[in-house]
Amino acid sequence: MILVVLWRVLELQDLRYLMVLPAVMLLLSLLFVLVVPPLARMRTEVDVPDATPTVGGGIACSATVVQRLPLTLHTRVLWLFGDRAVRQDATVARTPVESRVAFRARQRGVQWTGITGLVLPDPLGLVVRRIRVDAGRDLLVLPRPLDGLPEEIPGPLPARSDDGDGAAVDYSAVSGVPAGVLREFRTGDAVRQVHWKQSARLGKLLVNQYDAPDLKDATVHLVSDATCYSSEASFETAVSTTVTLADRLLEEGYRVLLTCGDRPVEACGHGDEVRRVLAFVSTTNTAGDTAGDTPGDAPVLPADVIVTGTVTRGLSDRMRDAGDNGATGELVAVEKLAVELPADTPEVASR
Repeated sequence: MILVVLWRVLELQDLRYLMVLPAVMLLLSLLFVLVVPPLARMRTEVDVPDATPTVGGGIACSATVVQRLPLTLHTRVLWLFGDRAVRQDATVARTPVESRVAFRARQRGVQWTGITGLVLPDPLGLVVRRIRVDAGRDLLVLPRPLDGLPEEIPGPLPARSDDGDGAAVDYSAVSGVPAGVLREFRTGDAVRQVHWKQSARLGKLLVNQYDAPDLKDATVHLVSDATCYSSEASFETAVSTTVTLADRLLEEGYRVLLTCGDRPVEACGHGDEVRRVLAFVSTTNTAGDTAGDTPGDAPVLPADVIVTGTVTRGLSDRMRDAGDNGATGELVAVEKLAVELPADTPEVASR
């Protein structure tokens, strides 16, 4: 009724054009998001200075975004770190615009960090277009040490040969006999050192580690049986405990032979090597087993130090079998020690 009155009294014959206006606006918005992005040719470059952060540490990332049109485009930058996403507004012009964001590393292992896309809205705010971007890199998040571990752990190791003083060994030299342990291929290693069977199985080049008479070895075994841990946090505490124990043994002049589950023995002469190995370890589960009754893990090797969450019956049996073979290792049960990793408050800061 009101429309009829306006039409006849005020003679708003052009009112019909107002009905077409929303459709015109939508059409212009669609044209903008379809035409502008290809012409703008936005480029994105990401810089992450630290490729090996530590769990709990901050990761600072920056990116530059630039486009070629003589106008300013308002966009949203889509950052991703592992499974965490952050959206950040940015105004992109011909001159490079920098976008910075900081994450906190919360878990070990490989984490992809970078920009997955740019969101470009039209000036009217009716339509948006997401531009796919793959600018970033893989980071290897390393485990952190456990600061609260008592200083007396580990205790004195079993007496060994005192032929040497534990000096560093030139791993590129091929001499002696294989020690039965493997490590990753390094530049300068001889091709004849490569253990082709294990390399094919694990998908990376591994070489035989040769014995050196002037180096003392200390074997540290991290139990991977999931039934030995009450939670994921307990296993992470055990991993950090292993880092701390290895650091202390390295300081005493030992080379650390690190084992976990069915992984090959890794010879580590530096703390960084220990952390890189432990960045990939995980618990193993045996479906259908009763907790603590069955191994669920590789047999415990004759080890100087054994790290676990709790001692189950299965682990106790394996330790007894290893003891019959001459093992006299020290057992470190982190849940019994009641040590925990410091709590982290996940933070995401950007500007």
